[in-house]
Amino acid sequence: MKKLDILFKKEIKDFVYSSKCWILFFFVILGEKVIIKRNHDAYNIYFHFWWITFTVQQFIYDSFLTDVREKGTLFLCNAKIKFLNYYLVKCLFCAAIMILMLSGEIHRIVKISNALQVLFLFSLSMMVVPVEYFMLILAKGNEAVGIILSNLIMGALFLLLTKLPASVLTVLLGVAINVLFYVAVNMAQKSLYFRKLI
Repeated sequence: MKKLDILFKKEIKDFVYSSKCWILFFFVILGEKVIIKRNHDAYNIYFHFWWITFTVQQFIYDSFLTDVREKGTLFLCNAKIKFLNYYLVKCLFCAAIMILMLSGEIHRIVKISNALQVLFLFSLSMMVVPVEYFMLILAKGNEAVGIILSNLIMGALFLLLTKLPASVLTVLLGVAINVLFYVAVNMAQKSLYFRKLI
């Protein structure tokens, strides 16, 4: 019974933490929309949201699944369950991003090409999960290297499929911010772990 109580409290704590993250990311998205308010090119707007999605995906992942790295690696116990949970969180997050985007931009999406653009964006967001896991295997469990490689590959695919007028520098910026979030989250987790030990 005590184990169930501890598990329930942990789930509540994770839910509160992840809710704060969602609120923070909502303001990030809102700020991005304000910054590019004068830009009426929907393609550019989608590209900005693309790298924001990649920037925050690792943080969202950590907030929902805080126990993933307690075993020391992604490939030990319950790897299949963790993979499915990660995929579900990724899908929910991307769906939320798309709803926020389309709520302000739906009136501009009238051509079939623009509709396909949205489908491409959503599909690529879903593809990042198996790509990232494959890159992690190639990197022999080095998560930082896996994240960098997967983001570069997805960035290249995005540019090739959508043919957006985006620069390579913007893609690299998205990768850099993603890695910084990854490092910050892991440092915070280690700090909390050592505090518990003390």
